[in-house]
Amino acid sequence: MNKRTFFDIDGTADMDVVIGNPPYVRYQPHRGADRQRSRLAAKAAGVELNELASIWAAFAVHATSFLAPGGRMALVLPAELMFVNYAGVVRAMLLERFATVHLAVFEERLFADAQEEVVLLLAEGYQQGPSGHFQPHQFRNAQDLAQLGSGTRHEPRRAADRWTGSLVGLEAQGILAAASAQGHFATLKSWGETSLGAVTGNNKWFTFSSDEIHELGLPEADLIRISPPGSRHLRGLELDQPGWEQSAGPWSGDLSVQALGRTERRGRTSCGQRRAVQRGPGLQVQGALAVVAGAGAFGAGPVHDLYER
Repeated sequence: MNKRTFFDIDGTADMDVVIGNPPYVRYQPHRGADRQRSRLAAKAAGVELNELASIWAAFAVHATSFLAPGGRMALVLPAELMFVNYAGVVRAMLLERFATVHLAVFEERLFADAQEEVVLLLAEGYQQGPSGHFQPHQFRNAQDLAQLGSGTRHEPRRAADRWTGSLVGLEAQGILAAASAQGHFATLKSWGETSLGAVTGNNKWFTFSSDEIHELGLPEADLIRISPPGSRHLRGLELDQPGWEQSAGPWSGDLSVQALGRTERRGRTSCGQRRAVQRGPGLQVQGALAVVAGAGAFGAGPVHDLYER
């Protein structure tokens, strides 16, 4: 028995099959020497992971270094393999190095007690790629795996592109392609795009709860409503001009002298409904100007991803 950290073991390039269920530890707790070790192992296997990569990504990459040419790999991975940005290099590696790649996704949770949505990755023909495509299989639960079959074929435009488009059926893809060709659909970019102008990293300083607004006596003219994290507060599928104005609120110019004095008592709030103190074309935050000129709304909370148009 070889008892060592997986990333401390050099790949042997002589295994016919690698099977694994790597840990799904995210990058926040996966830090320090452990993160450095995992990233170096992935780099040695030819893939450069960024600082946001969870540990499973390094595990999947390093696992390939144990395979002999023509070898196979089967891993239980989080469903984020299909769509997160940092996994783009992992998706590209799979399509470039393996002759065939199968991906099994499930309607029901594979592990009832686990919080993570998972997929099964089955890759064959190591160093016999590129395949340039993968074959997705959609199942209700694990019992349906006996009917694996050949699946459908999905070929991303670029090797690192997201794989979520593969979940759309061929009939639906054909309908969309025909409707797009006739001009019935347009890309979101033709309507507009979102832009993250600046991040302060300290929402608690410049946002206030309703109770704090009342306690500080801040005038309504010095406040602008923010959009809290998530989308539960949004209603319906359409956002018209009145709804936008009600959500974002109008600008009213510089802060009043009254508000400037009282906001020296910096807010310390927990999550909930908050509003940001506005200041002309930006927010004065502990001496650092967060430029938001022309902004339509403010948001509070972590930004996990900016979706492609």
